[in-house]
Amino acid sequence: MTIIVKKGKGQILLITGEEGIGKSRLFRELIKICNEKEFYILKGSCISYGKAFSYYPWTHILNEFFGITPLDPKENFKNR
Repeated sequence: MTIIVKKGKGQILLITGEEGIGKSRLFRELIKICNEKEFYILKGSCISYGKAFSYYPWTHILNEFFGITPLDPKENFKNR
């Protein structure tokens, strides 16, 4: 996967598993390794009560990617 990503072919990684199996630890270690290799990492997180908000993680990812902050004027986002 590293070679594919370095050639500009982005990837998505999904980590799932039972409680306490070490998902958070695995994720932290993976981020650390990727940062050392100078990967550009975008991450989102889910909320436990967010079943109705299926796209919630993407709001953080896309805001970071496009550099959108809560302080940006709403006029910048009107339909054109």
